[in-house]
Parts: sequence; structure tokens; C-alpha cells
Amino acid sequence: SATTSVTVNPTPTVTATNTGPYCPGATIQLNSTGGGTYSWTGPGGFTSTLQNPTIGSATTAMSGVYTVTVTLNGCTATATTSVTVNPTPTVTATNTGPYCPGATIQLNSTGGGTYSWSGPGGFTSTLQNPTIGSATTAMGGVYTVTVTVSGCTATATTNVVVNPLPTPTATNTGPYCVGAAISLSSSGGGTYSWSGPAGFTSSNQNPVIAGATTAMGGAYTVTVTLNGCTATATTNVVVNPLPVPTATNTGPYCAGTAISLSSSGGGTYSWSGPGGFASTSQNPTIGSATTAMSGVYTVTVTLNGCTATATTSVTVNPTPTVTATNTGPYCPSTTIQLNATGGGTYSWSGPAGFTSTKIGRAHV
Repeated sequence: SATTSVTVNPTPTVTATNTGPYCPGATIQLNSTGGGTYSWTGPGGFTSTLQNPTIGSATTAMSGVYTVTVTLNGCTATATTSVTVNPTPTVTATNTGPYCPGATIQLNSTGGGTYSWSGPGGFTSTLQNPTIGSATTAMGGVYTVTVTVSGCTATATTNVVVNPLPTPTATNTGPYCVGAAISLSSSGGGTYSWSGPAGFTSSNQNPVIAGATTAMGGAYTVTVTLNGCTATATTNVVVNPLPVPTATNTGPYCAGTAISLSSSGGGTYSWSGPGGFASTSQNPTIGSATTAMSGVYTVTVTLNGCTATATTSVTVNPTPTVTATNTGPYCPSTTIQLNATGGGTYSWSGPAGFTSTKIGRAHV
């Protein structure tokens, strides 16, 4: 007789696991138990004889079933584990700017399941498309959104521009008098839009309005636009009416009398006339008139900076050159003949109460 000893080794009990799911760029960790030697195979031609191999820089192409073959005492068994490498989200971030102070900032994003925004001034939000009211220039800058899908994250940024409001000025060179040219000036922007009394409009920075009237007085507003943002400034235009002067005199005058000039209508007065006459009195008097003082006298009246003139014509008549003669001497009871020249009307007087208004001659 003979004997032989038969050994039947048990099949290894094999496990295969991984620590996924993974995101692109992560390290895949494969784990196994159950044997003496190990042989892994997987997607993309992956092989390894390590019990617990790692695969760096994961890509979505590495997703799939990984198989480990375990050998123990010449016996083999296999186990599998499914590896998932989720794709990185494709993220976009935009805004509807640029904005002006006081506007609402609108942030928009796409690409994921959950969203996390951060930005200037400590801004945070978990909304996909958050809004920020009452914008200020301090809110300008880069806003970042982090999108998470299946545990994988990606970021995108958008630059928010909040332009400052322009600082406009509005001035004029008044006050003005009726008939003058109104000159408006402004600064502070790229474009200008003026409006004012009597339907006035202009897109000039510094418009001029000819032929001012009192109806053109009032508030003029300029709207200044710079980088899409607007602000306004106003200037008050004053158009004073012209004074309505009068000028008169009490003539005609005789040589040697006092000329009396009168005027009205203003705050200050300036007279000019023949022979270099000048006066700042409202109602000047000129003593000892001569015929050379005859002529036009002009008064310039000033009221609220506006002037107007009026004239009056002064007549100084010369003193008549008179002669008086008689045909005497005479005898009693004869007729005395008196003769005169030099005037238009005559008035005689003499002894014994004599009077006569005869022209040129008188009989006694």
C-alpha cells in the first residue's frame, strides 16, 4: 500500500474599494484585502501589483471599474470597485454693469448645483444670481463665484465697475439788462443738457442766449453725463428791466436866468450837454444862462446796473437890443413923438403916469 496527502487550499476572500468619488486632479486611492499577491487592472491600461495603489491627477477618463486579482497559496480570486471622477463644473460669471451710484448691481452665474459669491466690502451670497442695491464706488471690483457640482468646485470672476457721479457746476455772468446776451457756463462731464425758462434747451457746455428779456430770468439747470452717470446743477439768471427815464426843462429861458433841468426813472443820474456841461444831480440847475447853453441835454439813468437815456431841448433866447429916441425938443401943446426898436412887444412908461404898448413909437 501507499498513501498521499491531498491539500485543497481555500479561495482567497478578496475585497476592493476606493475613496471616491473624485474630482479632476485628485489622487485616486484603491484599497484591497485577502491575499498574498495583488494584480490590479483598470481603465486606460492601468495596472499595478500594489495592494493599495494610488493614481495621481485624476481625469474623467480614469472613471470605471477597477479589478484586483488576489493570489494566495496558488489560488486566485477577484474583486472589483467602481471609480467615479466627476467633471469640473464649467462656470461663468457676469454682471450687467457698468453702474452708477445708487443703482442695483446684478451678478449672474451658471454651471453648478450650489453657488458661493464673494466680493469687495465683505460681500457674500449663496444665490446663483444675487443683486446688490444702492451701489457705491466702493462696491466696484472683482467678484468671485465658486460653483460646486457632485463635490467638485470651479470658480469664475467678473469685474464690476461703479462709476462715480459727475460733479457739475453751473454759473452765469449776470445780472443782465434787457437786450444783453446771457452767458451760461458749466463743467464736470462729457455731455451737457441745459433747460430753463421760456422753454430754453441747449446741448452746448457754455451756451449764449442773445437779446435777453425779463421773461428769461429764473433757474437754469444743466444735466451732466459722464460714463453713463448723470448729475445736475442750477444757476439763477437775473434779467433787470431797463429804466424808463424822463428829461424836461422849464424853458425857454432868457440870457442870465437859471436853467432848471428835471429827470426821473433811476437810481443814479448823469447829465451831459452843450459847452461841456455835466452833472450827477437828478435835477440840476445852471445859473446865468447864455445862448451858448442852448441845445440838447441828455440824462443817462442807471437802475440795477441797467442804463437808458432821455433828452430835453433847452432854448436860451438872447436879450433884445433896445433903442429909445424922441423927435424933440418940443414946445407946449405940440405932439411928443417917442420911437423904439429891438423887440416884438413894447411897453412905455413916463412922467405923469404915461404908459403905452404901441409898437415902435408912441404919441403924447
